Amino acid sequence: MTEKVNHPKHYNNHPSGVEAIDVIQYMNFCLGNAFKYAYRYKDKNGIEDLKKAVWYLEKQKTVMLKAHLAITHTATSDFYRIMHHEPDTDIAKVLEIIYSVSFHDKPFKLLDEAVEILKKKLTTPE
Repeated sequence: MTEKVNHPKHYNNHPSGVEAIDVIQYMNFCLGNAFKYAYRYKDKNGIEDLKKAVWYLEKQKTVMLKAHLAITHTATSDFYRIMHHEPDTDIAKVLEIIYSVSFHDKPFKLLDEAVEILKKKLTTPE
């Protein structure tokens, strides 16, 4: 039987071998969810997950972070492993933008680019 609670396949099937939670646990809610949905979309709900990622990125643009979030060396290392192994260049760019906005004080305006990339993927058959 497939494990659906602890380490489910759709969060553990990335070519990097990094489980999504190892990075997103340090992000705020909206950006963490956007990262999660973009990360897992091929292994769970496809286009529906990309639509959810867009929704959370759009929502985040209305939210101001009140404090800089802390990030551990492990999360940074895991993120770079994910990026190194992400086969889809569009998804890699989206994950990079989310990570940069979350942890490197990049402007929220960059989320517009992530939204446009995901929206383009929604209209382009694979």
